[in-house]
Amino acid sequence: MTHSALKLPISLLPIGTLVLLPVASSTLHACIDGIESAGSAQVAFLPNRRGLEMPQIDRPEMRRARIKAKIVDLTKKISNEGKTAERFAERGELHVQLDQIHWAVVDYDDAIKLEPKSFALRDRRLVLNRELENFDQVEEDLTALIEIDKSAIRFLERGKFFVEQRNNEKAIEDFTSAIEFDPNLADAYLQRGQLIKDKPSQIKELYGIDQRNLEEAVVDFAKAIELKPDLIEPRRTLIIAYMNLQRYSDAVDQATAIIERIPDDECAKYYRAKSYKHQKKYDLALADLNDLIERVPTASKFIELRAEIYRDTNQVDKAIEDYQHNIEIDGDNHATHTLFARYLLSNKKYALAIKPYSDAIELNQHDQRLQAQLFRERGNAHYWLGELEECEKDLEQAIKLSKNPSFYMRERARVLVRLERPDEAIAIYENMIENYPDNKGSYMDRARLYIVNKQYDKALEDVNTFISQIKNYEESYLLRAQIWARMGNEDGVQEDLKRAKEAKEHWAEVKRKAESRM
Repeated sequence: MTHSALKLPISLLPIGTLVLLPVASSTLHACIDGIESAGSAQVAFLPNRRGLEMPQIDRPEMRRARIKAKIVDLTKKISNEGKTAERFAERGELHVQLDQIHWAVVDYDDAIKLEPKSFALRDRRLVLNRELENFDQVEEDLTALIEIDKSAIRFLERGKFFVEQRNNEKAIEDFTSAIEFDPNLADAYLQRGQLIKDKPSQIKELYGIDQRNLEEAVVDFAKAIELKPDLIEPRRTLIIAYMNLQRYSDAVDQATAIIERIPDDECAKYYRAKSYKHQKKYDLALADLNDLIERVPTASKFIELRAEIYRDTNQVDKAIEDYQHNIEIDGDNHATHTLFARYLLSNKKYALAIKPYSDAIELNQHDQRLQAQLFRERGNAHYWLGELEECEKDLEQAIKLSKNPSFYMRERARVLVRLERPDEAIAIYENMIENYPDNKGSYMDRARLYIVNKQYDKALEDVNTFISQIKNYEESYLLRAQIWARMGNEDGVQEDLKRAKEAKEHWAEVKRKAESRM
């Protein structure tokens, strides 16, 4: 039978072609439903795909093969037709497509030799060398670009590179050069200000901040904000800087500027409240804090600051209420209990202070220095409650935990005297004199104990030792006058009373001169 409707053999038709064949009913299988027994019918079917399956092709490999072929052709072209920067750069980009960054850099090296003043070539090599972490070459290109085009942006770019390399001194120099070329480049002021603020110094190691550096950094941050008033993060930095410099009015201004742009900014409102507190503008501070606490009632930091304001304004009941509320919110934090305990201690609520001190001691597992302080402070509460035995035990724990326990040792010795255990107290003073010779007060304390024990010769010896090392100390002459009186030496009494008066006048004059220089 001829099939005139088919122009191609079925085997050569494209896959998926709909084929209609005339089929005689007598030739059909009985499983095909819906075919009438008389006449012919057309049945639709897809041709068998299995005979037309294409071979599997690794397309990435084909792509790599094409790129390699292009590299070969381009290499021949460079060899036969001559070297040009454009051809080297083109071949370099082909190497990049093959992840052969090293060879790409080699090609850009050759391109730059031909066109050493090309911005595009050096900028591209910069990117590639950064990827390879060839930082010496990156610096070389950044410097070359500055030589070609001395501009603010070029100095800014190299300055940022020096920041990445932690070469902050060179970075500051470049940011300064950028500012000289463009005094309105806000980014340069921000970058330089940050480096100056973070600059290490001996003063910073001792006190946490270097005021001179901070004041210099503040000028840069303020200039950047003047140039770009909508900057937010530099304003946050300025708030903290101003607070560290005790420039609370300026801190309030920056916080307010943020709130004007972001009304729901909790951070800015918190620091504004804190700055108001330092200015003793308690009503304004409380207004901000009450708003914050209404919005975030479980924010312990906000409640803590409000408690401090109540503390400063002698609203004891409200302060206690906030401290207790904070413990409900943040009870797993030793600092929360510590703040409450110290507030109670400072308000002479000694009995109430014992529990929060005990909770703080239990929760604090890592800060040994703080733990020693907590034991000492709880001991202080015990002392004022007349619980001297408990006080002595807490001071003993503080001594064990402290790296420099001489202060706690002196306090424990005094408590031992109150407990009528003078031998133990003297042993402590002897230990301190031997192991902590800088603590001269041990001589005075031991002298007082000797006076109580009527050992006047030993007391006199200790006071004389103290006076030989510490001049013009009024109390030492008064103590020696007491010893002379006990020993019946009236001339000695009068002489030391005179010296005590002179010492007092000496320090009064020192204080007067110091105040006059302020």
